[in-house]
Amino acid sequence: MAFKNLLTIGGIALAASWYFGKDKIKNLAQSVQGIDFNLKSLHNLNFDGNGGATLKADVEIVNPSPIDLSIPGNLINIKQIDFFTKSGKRLGTAYTNLNNITIPANGTKTLQNIPVQIAISQAFSNINEILDIAGNTGNLKIVPTVQAFGKEFTIG
Repeated sequence: MAFKNLLTIGGIALAASWYFGKDKIKNLAQSVQGIDFNLKSLHNLNFDGNGGATLKADVEIVNPSPIDLSIPGNLINIKQIDFFTKSGKRLGTAYTNLNNITIPANGTKTLQNIPVQIAISQAFSNINEILDIAGNTGNLKIVPTVQAFGKEFTIG
């Protein structure tokens, strides 16, 4: 009899956690889909002598949703961030591997000193667009690759 009651209570607890958990995951997914990435600053430009350069970027993550975005541990990982011109040409890539992310509802979080790798040939072939970005960082398209629950996808 006690075993039957234990199974019943366990079943009810499992059903309740599934019911309430699915809404939380749905809200989390909607929050993640709505986030935006903005360039705050670039600094420490260094040339490697092999046709490449590195620099540090500060990137702001914007959570426009009314839901706190708090993802403990490795459930969601920002694996890399690609930087593109307005016309879609890749300028550089940052291999980030960032996790344990917390962004308040309707708030922001700045990721500082992200190392970005740039191929000089790509940068110089797009010099007009780079000058356009220098005048207005909103012309830079930032596309993160996110790994969530074992699957990879891009935002943007």
